[in-house]
Amino acid sequence: MLAYLTAACPLAPDVSLTWLATQTAGLLPGDLRALVADAQAEAAMRTWRAATAAGTLPAPAALAAAGPTILAADFQRALNRAQGAQAAAIGAPKVRS
Repeated sequence: MLAYLTAACPLAPDVSLTWLATQTAGLLPGDLRALVADAQAEAAMRTWRAATAAGTLPAPAALAAAGPTILAADFQRALNRAQGAQAAAIGAPKVRS
């Protein structure tokens, strides 16, 4: 399912769909689709912040057309948000790491 959902996404070499599959075991296809979309948004924001810091502001349409490469860190942040939202939804206590 992840391979299908990410087929059109430019993935960095550090992205392991096998690792991501183990981290998302039990999620429904809609949850996986939302996770991939969130990772894409994270990659776009990371690219936007880097361009802003460099003083080169790309047009939003150009940024969307370029399809920023999704890093493993983008998936990790998206996964952390999804897990946090799921824990909050079921009322799970927060565990400090």
